[in-house]
Amino acid sequence: MDGIARGEVVQAASAFVSLMQNGGELGTIERWFEVAAGCEPRQRVEWAAANVVFAELTACQSQWRRAVEERTVGESTYLNEIRTEGEMKGRASSLLKLLGRLGAVPADLEAAIRACKEQQKLDAWFDVALDRPSIEEFRQRTGL
Repeated sequence: MDGIARGEVVQAASAFVSLMQNGGELGTIERWFEVAAGCEPRQRVEWAAANVVFAELTACQSQWRRAVEERTVGESTYLNEIRTEGEMKGRASSLLKLLGRLGAVPADLEAAIRACKEQQKLDAWFDVALDRPSIEEFRQRTGL
Protein backbone atom coordinates (compact mmCIF):
# COMPACT_ATOMS: atom_id res chain seq x y z
CA MET A 1 0.00 0.00 0.00
CA ASP A 2 2.88 2.34 0.74
CA GLY A 3 4.24 1.73 -2.76
CA ILE A 4 0.86 2.60 -4.24
CA ALA A 5 0.67 5.75 -2.11
CA ARG A 6 4.15 6.79 -3.31
CA GLY A 7 3.26 6.06 -6.94
CA GLU A 8 5.81 3.25 -7.21
CA VAL A 9 3.12 0.60 -7.69
CA VAL A 10 0.14 0.99 -10.02
CA GLN A 11 -3.10 1.93 -8.27
CA ALA A 12 -4.84 -1.07 -9.83
CA ALA A 13 -2.84 -3.30 -7.47
CA SER A 14 -5.07 -2.03 -4.69
CA ALA A 15 -7.82 -4.29 -6.06
CA PHE A 16 -5.83 -7.28 -4.81
CA VAL A 17 -4.94 -6.20 -1.27
CA SER A 18 -7.36 -8.70 0.28
CA LEU A 19 -5.31 -11.51 -1.31
CA MET A 20 -2.04 -10.29 0.17
CA GLN A 21 -0.46 -11.34 3.43
CA ASN A 22 -2.39 -9.69 6.29
CA GLY A 23 -5.00 -8.57 3.75
CA GLY A 24 -7.85 -9.19 6.16
CA GLU A 25 -6.39 -7.32 9.11
CA LEU A 26 -8.14 -4.14 10.16
CA GLY A 27 -4.95 -2.10 9.84
CA THR A 28 -4.44 -3.25 6.26
CA ILE A 29 -8.04 -2.50 5.36
CA GLU A 30 -7.84 0.94 6.99
CA ARG A 31 -4.64 1.68 5.07
CA TRP A 32 -6.36 0.62 1.85
CA PHE A 33 -9.10 3.19 2.45
CA GLU A 34 -6.51 5.89 3.18
CA VAL A 35 -4.63 5.23 -0.05
CA ALA A 36 -7.79 4.63 -2.10
CA ALA A 37 -9.16 8.01 -1.02
CA GLY A 38 -6.83 9.55 -3.60
CA CYS A 39 -8.19 7.41 -6.43
CA GLU A 40 -10.86 8.37 -8.91
CA PRO A 41 -14.23 7.53 -7.22
CA ARG A 42 -15.43 5.04 -9.82
CA GLN A 43 -12.15 3.13 -9.65
CA ARG A 44 -12.24 3.17 -5.86
CA VAL A 45 -15.69 1.58 -5.86
CA GLU A 46 -14.70 -1.10 -8.34
CA TRP A 47 -11.46 -1.90 -6.51
CA ALA A 48 -13.33 -2.07 -3.20
CA ALA A 49 -15.77 -4.53 -4.78
CA ALA A 50 -12.86 -6.56 -6.19
CA ASN A 51 -11.30 -6.78 -2.73
CA VAL A 52 -14.57 -8.06 -1.27
CA VAL A 53 -14.82 -10.72 -3.99
CA PHE A 54 -11.17 -11.79 -3.73
CA ALA A 55 -11.34 -11.79 0.07
CA GLU A 56 -13.50 -14.89 -0.14
CA LEU A 57 -10.40 -16.80 -1.26
CA THR A 58 -8.53 -15.88 1.91
CA ALA A 59 -11.44 -16.20 4.36
CA CYS A 60 -11.49 -12.48 5.16
CA GLN A 61 -14.54 -11.51 3.13
CA SER A 62 -16.61 -10.60 6.17
CA GLN A 63 -13.97 -8.05 7.27
CA TRP A 64 -13.80 -6.44 3.84
CA ARG A 65 -17.56 -6.51 3.33
CA ARG A 66 -18.16 -4.86 6.69
CA ALA A 67 -15.50 -2.21 6.04
CA VAL A 68 -16.85 -1.38 2.58
CA GLU A 69 -20.44 -1.25 3.83
CA GLU A 70 -19.48 1.05 6.71
CA ARG A 71 -17.95 3.59 4.36
CA THR A 72 -19.49 5.46 1.54
CA VAL A 73 -17.29 4.59 -1.39
CA GLY A 74 -19.74 5.85 -4.02
CA GLU A 75 -21.82 4.13 -6.61
CA SER A 76 -20.53 2.21 -9.58
CA THR A 77 -22.67 2.28 -12.68
CA TYR A 78 -21.09 -0.94 -13.85
CA LEU A 79 -21.73 -2.78 -10.59
CA ASN A 80 -25.29 -1.47 -10.46
CA GLU A 81 -25.88 -2.77 -13.98
CA ILE A 82 -24.57 -6.20 -13.01
CA ARG A 83 -26.75 -6.22 -9.88
CA THR A 84 -29.85 -5.19 -11.86
CA GLU A 85 -29.18 -7.79 -14.54
CA GLY A 86 -28.87 -10.47 -11.87
CA GLU A 87 -32.11 -9.37 -10.24
CA MET A 88 -33.97 -9.51 -13.55
CA LYS A 89 -32.62 -12.98 -14.29
CA GLY A 90 -33.71 -14.10 -10.84
CA ARG A 91 -37.20 -12.68 -11.29
CA ALA A 92 -37.54 -14.33 -14.70
CA SER A 93 -36.34 -17.68 -13.33
CA SER A 94 -38.81 -17.49 -10.44
CA LEU A 95 -41.66 -16.69 -12.80
CA LEU A 96 -40.72 -19.57 -15.08
CA LYS A 97 -40.54 -21.94 -12.12
CA LEU A 98 -44.01 -20.87 -11.03
CA LEU A 99 -45.37 -21.25 -14.57
CA GLY A 100 -43.76 -24.68 -14.77
CA ARG A 101 -46.18 -25.80 -12.08
CA LEU A 102 -49.00 -25.06 -14.51
CA GLY A 103 -47.53 -27.19 -17.27
CA ALA A 104 -44.80 -27.17 -19.87
CA VAL A 105 -43.67 -23.63 -20.65
CA PRO A 106 -43.37 -23.15 -24.42
CA ALA A 107 -39.93 -22.05 -25.63
CA ASP A 108 -41.23 -18.80 -27.11
CA LEU A 109 -42.91 -17.86 -23.81
CA GLU A 110 -39.74 -18.66 -21.88
CA ALA A 111 -37.67 -16.58 -24.30
CA ALA A 112 -40.05 -13.61 -23.98
CA ILE A 113 -39.92 -13.75 -20.19
CA ARG A 114 -36.12 -14.04 -20.11
CA ALA A 115 -35.82 -11.11 -22.55
CA CYS A 116 -37.84 -8.79 -20.32
CA LYS A 117 -35.71 -6.19 -18.51
CA GLU A 118 -38.54 -4.31 -16.79
CA GLN A 119 -38.99 -5.10 -13.11
CA GLN A 120 -42.59 -3.85 -12.98
CA LYS A 121 -43.60 -5.98 -15.94
CA LEU A 122 -42.01 -9.11 -14.50
CA ASP A 123 -43.67 -8.42 -11.14
CA ALA A 124 -47.07 -7.96 -12.82
CA TRP A 125 -46.62 -11.21 -14.76
CA PHE A 126 -45.66 -12.98 -11.54
CA ASP A 127 -48.87 -11.73 -9.92
CA VAL A 128 -50.88 -13.16 -12.83
CA ALA A 129 -49.07 -16.49 -12.47
CA LEU A 130 -49.89 -16.56 -8.75
CA ASP A 131 -53.58 -16.74 -9.69
CA ARG A 132 -52.71 -20.17 -11.13
CA PRO A 133 -54.24 -19.73 -14.57
CA SER A 134 -53.48 -22.16 -17.36
CA ILE A 135 -50.47 -21.36 -19.54
CA GLU A 136 -52.86 -20.21 -22.26
CA GLU A 137 -54.78 -17.96 -19.87
CA PHE A 138 -51.47 -16.56 -18.60
CA ARG A 139 -50.55 -15.70 -22.20
CA GLN A 140 -53.89 -13.99 -22.77
CA ARG A 141 -53.80 -11.96 -19.58
CA THR A 142 -50.20 -10.82 -20.11
CA GLY A 143 -50.22 -10.39 -23.87
CA LEU A 144 -47.41 -12.89 -24.27
